[in-house]
Amino acid sequence: MEGYDKTEYEAIARKKWEESTIQNNFVFSKTMEIIFICPFAPFKLRKHIYTFQERCKEETSLLLGSETNKIILSTKGADNDISSELKNFLSYVETGVTADEYTREMNNAVRVIKNNEKARLDFMGYEMDLLEREIRGEKRGREQLRKEMSSIISKKDMEIAELKKQIAMMSESAKTSNI
Repeated sequence: MEGYDKTEYEAIARKKWEESTIQNNFVFSKTMEIIFICPFAPFKLRKHIYTFQERCKEETSLLLGSETNKIILSTKGADNDISSELKNFLSYVETGVTADEYTREMNNAVRVIKNNEKARLDFMGYEMDLLEREIRGEKRGREQLRKEMSSIISKKDMEIAELKKQIAMMSESAKTSNI
């Protein structure tokens, strides 16, 4: 992707994969927020927050109606565009340093989970499940591509066979009309 370094590209690709995982595994309510936290400036701007909606590209006033918002938070923002609490949270994500009661509580929860063998194993199982789903999805995608390519090739083979038949008929017709 032009304008992004490899790390940023990988993060954006991961975001798209996570989004498709969310969409394929959850029933949507009328309104949904999908939040991504980036440890970089995803659009080379100074903002902490970018909110995207399901909007028609050709008719920008036309919304899809799913009311799904995708919110991208950047730990590298510099504008004064979010609350101090959210800034503290993003700073905690970036540095691990707590600045208020919420980030201290979060830090304690993270520490408890890291020290809890069952929670770590559950998370590892969740990661394995995601990996297995990704592999199955890739296999389904390859199979679908094979089917589509076979269909295209079959159609082209039929078109070539029909073309050969028409050429043979025209040649035969030309021979009989010259006699």
